[in-house]
Amino acid sequence: MAVVKIVSEDWEIESRLRDEFDASKEEVIEIVRAAVGARRDAIDDDPVNAPGLLSYIFGTRAIRTIFRSKGWKISRLDNIEATYDPVRRAKIVFQNADHAADLQRKPKAVSDKGPAAERAVKNGQMALFPDMQKEQEEAEIAATAAVWYLFVSADGDDVRAELSCPDVIEGGQFKDFHERIFILQPGEWSRLEVVDDGASAAEQEFEINVTRK
Repeated sequence: MAVVKIVSEDWEIESRLRDEFDASKEEVIEIVRAAVGARRDAIDDDPVNAPGLLSYIFGTRAIRTIFRSKGWKISRLDNIEATYDPVRRAKIVFQNADHAADLQRKPKAVSDKGPAAERAVKNGQMALFPDMQKEQEEAEIAATAAVWYLFVSADGDDVRAELSCPDVIEGGQFKDFHERIFILQPGEWSRLEVVDDGASAAEQEFEINVTRK
Protein backbone atom coordinates (compact mmCIF):
# COMPACT_ATOMS: atom_id res chain seq x y z
CA MET A 1 0.00 0.00 0.00
CA ALA A 2 1.37 3.39 -1.02
CA VAL A 3 2.03 5.95 1.71
CA VAL A 4 -0.59 8.71 1.80
CA LYS A 5 0.91 12.18 1.44
CA ILE A 6 -0.32 14.40 4.29
CA VAL A 7 -0.04 18.17 3.79
CA SER A 8 -0.71 19.93 7.10
CA GLU A 9 1.80 22.75 7.60
CA ASP A 10 0.61 26.24 6.58
CA TRP A 11 3.51 26.97 4.24
CA GLU A 12 3.13 23.58 2.58
CA ILE A 13 -0.63 23.94 2.28
CA GLU A 14 -0.33 27.31 0.54
CA SER A 15 2.35 26.01 -1.82
CA ARG A 16 0.40 22.88 -2.71
CA LEU A 17 -2.88 24.72 -3.29
CA ARG A 18 -1.14 27.28 -5.49
CA ASP A 19 0.69 24.67 -7.58
CA GLU A 20 -2.18 22.20 -7.97
CA PHE A 21 -5.22 24.49 -8.08
CA ASP A 22 -4.01 28.08 -8.51
CA ALA A 23 -5.82 28.81 -5.24
CA SER A 24 -5.03 30.04 -1.73
CA LYS A 25 -5.94 28.57 1.63
CA GLU A 26 -8.12 31.61 2.34
CA GLU A 27 -10.12 30.96 -0.84
CA VAL A 28 -10.80 27.37 0.19
CA ILE A 29 -11.75 28.55 3.69
CA GLU A 30 -14.27 30.91 2.07
CA ILE A 31 -15.92 27.85 0.52
CA VAL A 32 -16.07 26.21 3.93
CA ARG A 33 -17.59 29.37 5.41
CA ALA A 34 -20.32 29.34 2.76
CA ALA A 35 -21.14 25.68 3.42
CA VAL A 36 -21.15 25.99 7.22
CA GLY A 37 -23.16 29.22 7.10
CA ALA A 38 -25.80 27.58 4.91
CA ARG A 39 -25.94 24.57 7.24
CA ARG A 40 -26.63 26.88 10.19
CA ASP A 41 -29.50 28.54 8.31
CA ALA A 42 -31.55 25.36 8.62
CA ILE A 43 -34.35 25.51 11.22
CA ASP A 44 -36.42 22.88 13.02
CA ASP A 45 -39.30 23.26 10.54
CA ASP A 46 -37.08 22.21 7.65
CA PRO A 47 -36.76 18.61 6.43
CA VAL A 48 -34.34 16.56 8.50
CA ASN A 49 -31.78 16.53 5.66
CA ALA A 50 -31.88 20.32 5.21
CA PRO A 51 -28.56 21.13 6.97
CA GLY A 52 -26.58 18.72 4.83
CA LEU A 53 -28.44 19.64 1.65
CA LEU A 54 -27.93 23.38 2.17
CA SER A 55 -24.26 22.80 2.97
CA TYR A 56 -23.84 20.77 -0.23
CA ILE A 57 -25.65 23.31 -2.43
CA PHE A 58 -23.84 26.37 -1.13
CA GLY A 59 -20.50 24.56 -0.86
CA THR A 60 -20.76 23.51 -4.51
CA ARG A 61 -21.83 27.02 -5.51
CA ALA A 62 -18.87 28.57 -3.67
CA ILE A 63 -16.41 26.19 -5.34
CA ARG A 64 -17.74 27.24 -8.73
CA THR A 65 -17.83 30.94 -7.86
CA ILE A 66 -14.14 30.88 -6.97
CA PHE A 67 -12.76 28.42 -9.50
CA ARG A 68 -14.78 29.37 -12.58
CA SER A 69 -13.24 32.82 -12.30
CA LYS A 70 -9.92 31.02 -12.85
CA GLY A 71 -11.11 29.26 -16.01
CA TRP A 72 -12.48 26.07 -14.47
CA LYS A 73 -15.70 24.58 -15.89
CA ILE A 74 -18.84 22.90 -14.61
CA SER A 75 -19.05 19.12 -14.97
CA ARG A 76 -22.20 17.07 -14.38
CA LEU A 77 -20.86 13.86 -15.87
CA ASP A 78 -22.62 10.79 -14.43
CA ASN A 79 -24.81 13.18 -12.37
CA ILE A 80 -21.83 14.15 -10.20
CA GLU A 81 -21.75 17.91 -9.64
CA ALA A 82 -18.10 18.83 -10.04
CA THR A 83 -15.91 21.74 -11.10
CA TYR A 84 -12.95 20.88 -13.32
CA ASP A 85 -9.93 22.36 -15.04
CA PRO A 86 -9.19 20.81 -18.47
CA VAL A 87 -5.63 22.15 -18.34
CA ARG A 88 -4.74 20.75 -14.91
CA ARG A 89 -6.95 17.72 -15.53
CA ALA A 90 -8.38 17.98 -12.06
CA LYS A 91 -11.89 18.23 -10.68
CA ILE A 92 -13.25 19.18 -7.26
CA VAL A 93 -16.41 17.79 -5.65
CA PHE A 94 -17.95 19.09 -2.42
CA GLN A 95 -18.54 16.43 0.24
CA ASN A 96 -20.14 16.63 3.68
CA ALA A 97 -18.17 14.39 6.04
CA ASP A 98 -18.53 12.86 9.49
CA HIS A 99 -14.94 13.84 10.18
CA ALA A 100 -12.06 15.45 8.32
CA ALA A 101 -8.47 16.64 8.80
CA ASP A 102 -7.79 13.90 11.35
CA LEU A 103 -4.47 12.05 11.27
CA GLN A 104 -6.01 9.08 13.06
CA ARG A 105 -8.96 8.64 10.71
CA LYS A 106 -9.69 8.91 7.01
CA PRO A 107 -12.51 11.27 6.00
CA LYS A 108 -15.88 9.54 5.87
CA ALA A 109 -18.73 10.74 3.68
CA VAL A 110 -22.01 11.39 5.50
CA SER A 111 -23.83 9.43 2.79
CA ASP A 112 -22.39 6.42 0.96
CA LYS A 113 -20.96 6.98 -2.50
CA GLY A 114 -22.52 5.21 -5.48
CA PRO A 115 -21.16 3.49 -8.61
CA ALA A 116 -20.76 6.82 -10.45
CA ALA A 117 -18.38 8.14 -7.78
CA GLU A 118 -16.44 4.86 -7.85
CA ARG A 119 -16.07 5.16 -11.64
CA ALA A 120 -15.03 8.81 -11.42
CA VAL A 121 -12.27 8.03 -8.92
CA LYS A 122 -11.12 4.97 -10.85
CA ASN A 123 -11.09 6.75 -14.22
CA GLY A 124 -9.28 9.71 -12.71
CA GLN A 125 -6.22 7.70 -11.75
CA MET A 126 -4.66 8.12 -15.20
CA ALA A 127 -4.67 11.91 -14.77
CA LEU A 128 -2.09 11.47 -12.00
CA PHE A 129 0.38 10.23 -14.64
CA PRO A 130 0.43 12.82 -17.48
CA ASP A 131 3.03 10.93 -19.54
CA MET A 132 0.45 8.18 -20.12
CA GLN A 133 -2.09 10.52 -21.71
CA LYS A 134 -2.75 11.40 -25.33
CA GLU A 135 -4.89 14.05 -26.97
CA GLN A 136 -8.46 13.76 -25.73
CA GLU A 137 -11.73 15.51 -26.37
CA GLU A 138 -13.00 17.85 -23.64
CA ALA A 139 -15.63 15.33 -22.51
CA GLU A 140 -12.96 12.66 -22.13
CA ILE A 141 -10.75 15.05 -20.18
CA ALA A 142 -13.59 15.73 -17.75
CA ALA A 143 -14.22 12.00 -17.42
CA THR A 144 -10.61 11.15 -16.64
CA ALA A 145 -9.67 14.20 -14.55
CA ALA A 146 -8.15 13.44 -11.15
CA VAL A 147 -10.94 13.76 -8.58
CA TRP A 148 -10.41 15.83 -5.44
CA TYR A 149 -13.04 16.01 -2.70
CA LEU A 150 -13.42 18.99 -0.41
CA PHE A 151 -14.48 17.25 2.81
CA VAL A 152 -16.20 19.49 5.36
CA SER A 153 -17.27 18.22 8.78
CA ALA A 154 -19.26 20.42 11.15
CA ASP A 155 -20.12 19.37 14.69
CA GLY A 156 -21.18 22.54 16.46
CA ASP A 157 -18.13 24.77 16.73
CA ASP A 158 -15.82 21.95 15.66
CA VAL A 159 -15.47 22.58 11.92
CA ARG A 160 -12.76 20.81 9.96
CA ALA A 161 -11.95 20.55 6.26
CA GLU A 162 -9.53 18.86 3.92
CA LEU A 163 -9.06 18.78 0.16
CA SER A 164 -8.06 15.24 -0.70
CA CYS A 165 -7.53 12.94 -3.66
CA PRO A 166 -8.96 9.43 -3.08
CA ASP A 167 -7.29 6.32 -4.43
CA VAL A 168 -10.34 4.07 -4.36
CA ILE A 169 -13.93 3.87 -3.14
CA GLU A 170 -15.16 0.53 -1.81
CA GLY A 171 -18.44 -0.34 -0.16
CA GLY A 172 -19.70 3.20 -0.62
CA GLN A 173 -16.84 4.81 1.32
CA PHE A 174 -13.38 6.19 0.63
CA LYS A 175 -10.83 3.49 1.35
CA ASP A 176 -7.46 5.02 0.56
CA PHE A 177 -6.02 8.33 -0.60
CA HIS A 178 -3.12 9.57 -2.70
CA GLU A 179 -2.95 12.89 -0.88
CA ARG A 180 -4.75 14.79 1.89
CA ILE A 181 -4.42 18.56 2.26
CA PHE A 182 -5.61 19.70 5.70
CA ILE A 183 -7.39 23.05 5.29
CA LEU A 184 -8.96 23.44 8.75
CA GLN A 185 -7.60 21.40 11.64
CA PRO A 186 -8.95 21.03 15.21
CA GLY A 187 -9.26 24.39 16.97
CA GLU A 188 -8.64 26.56 13.91
CA TRP A 189 -12.30 27.34 13.17
CA SER A 190 -12.98 28.87 16.58
CA ARG A 191 -9.94 31.14 16.17
CA LEU A 192 -11.18 32.21 12.74
CA GLU A 193 -14.60 33.08 14.16
CA VAL A 194 -13.03 35.26 16.85
CA VAL A 195 -11.05 37.13 14.19
CA ASP A 196 -14.16 37.49 12.05
CA ASP A 197 -16.20 38.92 14.92
CA GLY A 198 -13.51 41.46 15.68
CA ALA A 199 -13.17 42.48 12.05
CA SER A 200 -16.89 42.85 11.52
CA ALA A 201 -17.24 45.06 14.56
CA ALA A 202 -14.35 47.27 13.48
CA GLU A 203 -15.70 47.53 9.95
CA GLN A 204 -19.23 48.53 10.89
CA GLU A 205 -20.44 51.73 9.29
CA PHE A 206 -22.24 54.22 11.49
CA GLU A 207 -24.52 56.87 10.12
CA ILE A 208 -23.91 60.22 11.81
CA ASN A 209 -26.76 62.67 11.76
CA VAL A 210 -25.63 66.29 11.79
CA THR A 211 -28.25 68.78 12.95
CA ARG A 212 -28.09 72.57 12.89
CA LYS A 213 -28.39 74.18 16.33
